[in-house]
Amino acid sequence: MAINAEQQNLINDLKAPIKSFRIFALEEAIKSGSSKEVLDVLKQLKIEEDDGECQVLIGYAISAVEGRLSGADKKPGKKIKEQQEFLDQWEKADDAAKMQILSQLPARLPAAIKPLGPDLLSHEESTVISAKIIRVFCRGWPEERFSMISDLLKSQSLSLRLASLRTIVHLKPKTIVKDLPELLASEDPQIKALAIRGLVKIDKEEALKHLQALLLSSNLSDRLAGIQNCPFLPFEMVKPVLLKYFAAENHPELLIRAGWILEMNPDMKVPFKLYEIAERSPSKKAELVKKILNETVKLLEKSGILGDQFPVYMKKLQAWVNKRNALRFVKKVIPRLELETIPAEIDQLIRNKIKQKIFSLAFQEALSWPVSNTVRGRLSAYVKSAEEKQSENKSLVNEESLTAKEPEAELVSKESSSEESSKELEKETGPLKPSLKGSREDIVATLTSLDNKKAISIITDIKHLINDRNADNGVRASALDTLARLKLRGCEDSAEKLVTGNNIPVATAALEYLGAVEPERVFPYLGQCLKVPDIRMKSAALGILKNFDFNQAVSSLNAMLKSNDPAQQKMAIECMDQFDFSLIREDLTKYLEKCDNEELLEAGLCHYAANAAVENVYALYRIEKAQTGKLGEYAEQVRKSCIETLNNSELETDQNFAEKFSEEFLEQKWQQEQQKKKESRPAYAYREKTYDNKPNSKEQLAAIFELLKNFFSSKAIYIVLIILVLLALGFYTLFMPGKGVDTKAGMGRAIMASKYVREGKINKIVGTAVVFESVQEEEFIFHPVNDGYRMPKTGTKLRVTLVPYRKTPDGGYLARVRAMRKIDEFSVDETDKNQ
Repeated sequence: MAINAEQQNLINDLKAPIKSFRIFALEEAIKSGSSKEVLDVLKQLKIEEDDGECQVLIGYAISAVEGRLSGADKKPGKKIKEQQEFLDQWEKADDAAKMQILSQLPARLPAAIKPLGPDLLSHEESTVISAKIIRVFCRGWPEERFSMISDLLKSQSLSLRLASLRTIVHLKPKTIVKDLPELLASEDPQIKALAIRGLVKIDKEEALKHLQALLLSSNLSDRLAGIQNCPFLPFEMVKPVLLKYFAAENHPELLIRAGWILEMNPDMKVPFKLYEIAERSPSKKAELVKKILNETVKLLEKSGILGDQFPVYMKKLQAWVNKRNALRFVKKVIPRLELETIPAEIDQLIRNKIKQKIFSLAFQEALSWPVSNTVRGRLSAYVKSAEEKQSENKSLVNEESLTAKEPEAELVSKESSSEESSKELEKETGPLKPSLKGSREDIVATLTSLDNKKAISIITDIKHLINDRNADNGVRASALDTLARLKLRGCEDSAEKLVTGNNIPVATAALEYLGAVEPERVFPYLGQCLKVPDIRMKSAALGILKNFDFNQAVSSLNAMLKSNDPAQQKMAIECMDQFDFSLIREDLTKYLEKCDNEELLEAGLCHYAANAAVENVYALYRIEKAQTGKLGEYAEQVRKSCIETLNNSELETDQNFAEKFSEEFLEQKWQQEQQKKKESRPAYAYREKTYDNKPNSKEQLAAIFELLKNFFSSKAIYIVLIILVLLALGFYTLFMPGKGVDTKAGMGRAIMASKYVREGKINKIVGTAVVFESVQEEEFIFHPVNDGYRMPKTGTKLRVTLVPYRKTPDGGYLARVRAMRKIDEFSVDETDKNQ
């Protein structure tokens, strides 16, 4: 029997390297743990756990789970209702019995027992029992004795601090206003998350900023804590931030957890947003997001909130999704229309797309966008050509179909290609099978018109074309573009060989293909690709980077925006196509408020036009107010077009939508914002982290440790060994794993790495970093917590599988952990074992 999702999450949290996660998980195991798998994990933890409070909780959890599995908890015990009866049992009980008594009390305590909490707490010595007393009796805690709980906020016991904070957040959040700055800056993710829950009841705007920072953190534990606490907050409030998180996250387990929140809160806008996210994601994430999307659609229908209008809603949703896809396609090709000569494959792709009415309308709408005369002329020519040939051409099958009756089959079908199906279809013959013969134009036209099934049927021919060095490079690039568009696997080996080739268009197409189907494979080459002075190559590389380190990708994007070179700024604006617009909207808005370059402003505004959203309206109004003359008029034009698009979509259910985006409303909001900027910000206000520009050597090492912690903790389970280190002076380097350790590397140099087994002991611990000395007298620095292992103690003997990636100035090695276990004695004749 498969373990259910809740029990699996419980198991994952029990194994968490951070103590607060384990405490919460153990408390939950005591309350609801009910599977053999959970019991097995608890018994293993009993052996490995080195924290005293957790050890005590583990014992209680094992007893509770064993009781449920044996059926003992199903036998109804005598309910204690009288105060004296309770006290008699309590006084005779040991700690284990006390925990059992507390666990068996009902959520709504009997009136006679409810007042006992303060007296029980004042006489209790066990910290974990005291924490349980607080959680059980907090709702009836007398006002005059509430300080007993609030004073524990500074306790040395983490169990008591967490119990105190949860109670205060629930009952008296305003009493911790002065403590919020410290709590929100805590190194413990759970404390930060609880503080945010308290801040919500004091200042929702600032709470959302802190929640967004937590959910978009590069630290995986921060993100997990944020997701765990989202269900305790109003869904309508957290929905925008949660959807931003969904667009940025790539860790499967966390995506599933976040998906449950969306599934359990039926909302008519969520399926549309999830579909957009899926379309912009690499194949693995796209498949997972589409499964979650299917569930949200099903539960939306079952919820009945749309009554008998569900089929109508799905048609409207379909139309909206199709339009957004068409608009983004137009936005993506606009920079290519600026070129002196339009690439043949782009020209053919446009001609194929514009035969469909939805794309034809999108091109017509783009004529009103703030684009150059050259682009507008070419857009107009395409529209006119399509109108002239409309009666002669048949409409192509819409690739972005989303049906109301069979959403799951349709959504998953685009990811269903495989080597097996390819081989089966390769056997098919007949007059309808596409041909890759003829002139360059003929082949490009065939490739750009392929759908999934036709592409699979000639996958062998496509592979041959890609591998043929004598073939036209434009045709080879078009073949790779087609595979990327369809996310069709099978040519990964060929593409990887081409990524570092001399022909930039082919290399870029190979990069985009691998980014779509297997980004892990191409990640080692991103450092090289990011340095290529080609906008499409850099954009593709940045788009892949965001799937591994979202924060670093955004940081790189902003670095280009802040450059004094207009060419770099333009490159940044074009690279924004790789990001979900909600994630970079604020950065772009701030940039355009200060931009005085008409060409760059136009390019930036096109992103708002192609990604119509409610949030765009006020962002564009801010740009209007900050700009003057023609630049302000451009922003106003796009804002009004955005409002019209939203009105016509019929998906906006807010009856006050028009009123909210009236000139009067926007002006009032802007004035309030200006006034707020003049006022002093509260101490708990969110502030972006800043770093010293001239750190000393110790600070440089600390900065590297911090970056390693943040980067490692954001890894997805399928990410191969890669690291991106940002040095203190503002430079970063991407490292590519190689065949063996370069022990002759210069001091402070990157080394080519593979796995090595070492035995040794921990000599020193600095934060989350440990200094490990092998029996060969080598020194390694690594972060066990960030690689999923518990922190060992100084002096602990270990057997570790390590992957060194950089030689430190003092001759040691920075490394990542692939396996780690305690040992009592070192092996005899321990030698270097290169795996």
